[in-house]
Amino acid sequence: MAEPRTPKWQKLADDLRGKIKDGTYPPETVLPKIADYAAGQGVAYATAHHAYKALEQEGLIRQSRRGGSVVCDTPSRQRLVHNGLVTRDTAGYHFTDAGPADDAWEISAPRTSSEPAPPRIAELLRLEPGHKTLRLQHVAASAGQDPCQLVETWIAPAAAEEAPHVAEPSSGPGDYLDRLEEAGHGPLAWERTWGARMPSREEAAMLRISTGVPLLESTTVGTSARTNTPVEVTIRLMPGDRCEITEHLERDETAQWPVKPAEYA
Repeated sequence: MAEPRTPKWQKLADDLRGKIKDGTYPPETVLPKIADYAAGQGVAYATAHHAYKALEQEGLIRQSRRGGSVVCDTPSRQRLVHNGLVTRDTAGYHFTDAGPADDAWEISAPRTSSEPAPPRIAELLRLEPGHKTLRLQHVAASAGQDPCQLVETWIAPAAAEEAPHVAEPSSGPGDYLDRLEEAGHGPLAWERTWGARMPSREEAAMLRISTGVPLLESTTVGTSARTNTPVEVTIRLMPGDRCEITEHLERDETAQWPVKPAEYA
């Protein structure tokens, strides 16, 4: 029985993949436009597009903001350690217990805007969907590395009115969290939820990844001590190929060693 023929798009994808891995197309190389590549290979546009799409889904190439296909760099994995402990130093609050030293982080200037609250954010902040809400957004990376976190914070409208300087990035240690607590909402209490999803094109562009790379998503909700209602939601998006989460595990009293057989009699 004859073996099935390899589709043309797969042959093209194999060829491009090989050239990326052997360095013919090094990181940050802009590949030929799909139409030009298709013409050069003597294939239909749809065939070439299928090959490019396969490489994007593998995380080997990404779409640039100018529309070209760019070869992705092989990322180094950033280890983040979590155990639920919130710490503080002169830079403010920290929700990650271990990672790069403070001076090793490169953090972009935050984008500040007033946006209609997406359904999930509205639900967490107990707002009507579409309610105009203050949004803060920035990208963080280890020094000299591609971005490893996209962070966005949504501030409840009433809390933003009570803390008019909450959007100022240089307002002091802790920035928006300090401003909220100073406005009477301290001490804030936090709850964090983990999930995973695929990135939007905007998120992929900001993190310099392909849309085929899954994201780790951390959602932290800050609740006011005065009103007992959520006043801020912070979402951290981390590329699955650049970050790994480590947790310190501790034994409960019921899990002490050595085990006493009588306890299970």
